[in-house]
Amino acid sequence: MERIVTVEAFYDRDPDVLFGEALDLAELKRAMEGLATYEGLPDRPLVEGDRFKTTVTLFGFLKNDDHIMQVEVVDHRRKMVRSRESSPSFQRWDHTLTIEPHRQGALWRDRVIVDTGWTTPISARICRHLYRYRHRRRQALRIDSSIERAP
Repeated sequence: MERIVTVEAFYDRDPDVLFGEALDLAELKRAMEGLATYEGLPDRPLVEGDRFKTTVTLFGFLKNDDHIMQVEVVDHRRKMVRSRESSPSFQRWDHTLTIEPHRQGALWRDRVIVDTGWTTPISARICRHLYRYRHRRRQALRIDSSIERAP
């Protein structure tokens, strides 16, 4: 029942600068203001091997305690981050973030594999909304997104 959510955002920024912003957890919190809060998440850049246990609150009332984020890969050369996230309310939230040069500046791609059991179709739409929201707040020039069934 897994879904793959892909969000592509185009920026008029240097890919290296944008990747630095992508690693900054304080910037993540700013991008999510008004939609989500992350209690217990530090204000510093991500490092490969990081493991965070946080409480995520969506829309001001949907509280997700014991959210675990495990940062598996931070590849500066390839401008790629891969994390595995889980919580009591979802089994899988595997996120791969890549940034690459584009004629407008940079293309930031988020690919998330979501599995929340029977609520997966709804969770995938919420996931897409979250990532699109982040990119709007970061002032992306254009945002494309899709949801597909995992093979």
